[in-house]
Amino acid sequence: MLKNMMPTPLKILILSLSLCSPTFAYDYSHCMKYFKAASTPIDSSYAISLKVGGKQHHILYAKTPPKNAKILKADPFIGLYLLALPKTKQSYELLPLDARTLNDKKLALISANHTPSIGHITKRQNGFIDYAKFSNTTSQNGVLGNICYQIYGLGVGNNGFIEKKYIDRFLNQKSAYYGDLGIRFYSQKPIVSFIDPFFPNNPFQPQDEISSINGTKVSNSGQIEWIMSNLKKDTQAKITIKRNGKPMTLLTKVNQRYGGFLLRETFLERFGITLNDEIIIQSTNPAIAGRFNQLRVNDKILWINKQPIITQDTNSSHKRFERLKMLLSQAAFNEEFDGKIQLLILRDGLEIFIKV
Repeated sequence: MLKNMMPTPLKILILSLSLCSPTFAYDYSHCMKYFKAASTPIDSSYAISLKVGGKQHHILYAKTPPKNAKILKADPFIGLYLLALPKTKQSYELLPLDARTLNDKKLALISANHTPSIGHITKRQNGFIDYAKFSNTTSQNGVLGNICYQIYGLGVGNNGFIEKKYIDRFLNQKSAYYGDLGIRFYSQKPIVSFIDPFFPNNPFQPQDEISSINGTKVSNSGQIEWIMSNLKKDTQAKITIKRNGKPMTLLTKVNQRYGGFLLRETFLERFGITLNDEIIIQSTNPAIAGRFNQLRVNDKILWINKQPIITQDTNSSHKRFERLKMLLSQAAFNEEFDGKIQLLILRDGLEIFIKV
């Protein structure tokens, strides 16, 4: 009875002390109640209310667009959605990670329908989908914190969560935009793996090692992705690299990214072409098809420059699309075809060659 009569500020103080001090056994039911008061059920998950600039923002992480809510803003590249929802009773303050929090061994991942996960942060986020890691399970759209009303990230499932830096970028943009330099990376190393052969005047080559972009030094691909994605379209970028061990400086014009991260990417999105898992064209856009205007819906792309896309080793859609990007990336440096791309297409049961 006395506990229920306790003033709200005193409750918060006691809850905070309980969570931070090893001498107290913390009752996480209060944080679970707070979660329900600061979230809204959407489909099979929950939209989270964030308090930013005195206003509530309802955000949801999902790999596909939510069906039962009005979307105000969408970023399908990273699966974040801003939704139009009624104001909730409570909302969260989203904080950056600090040294104390990074060393806290009793952080809690709170959600509505799961037992709180207690643990610590094992890795910082270093890329748009190279998520920060928690030592315990993180449910999708669960919140990570050490005080009920303050959080440090949004759960994405398994043991990953999204840090404030990436959520802020989403909230601050009018629409989803990612700058592009026409390069992709296979690992955390700052070494170019794939080249977009259709990127205008692409000066890069596979195995180029990136040292800096516009004077900012980089040491891994996550840093490169962040800087590249925030470059403004049509501005000029100055990149220092090592090519075959020799330092070089490249200048290139920034363009816009059309696929990647959570979105499927084939380098053909720039031309309005989408493919299914069997590398069959699902849609085209004649207005922007350009050099690919000969392709049609239901065409199946079999080979690129005499190399098959689907092989015994490409036993998943991910592997097939990685191989497709690799073959297109190599095409720009294939002397046999003089930089052109020869496609073998299956159309209406007939195999035909198309050179683009």
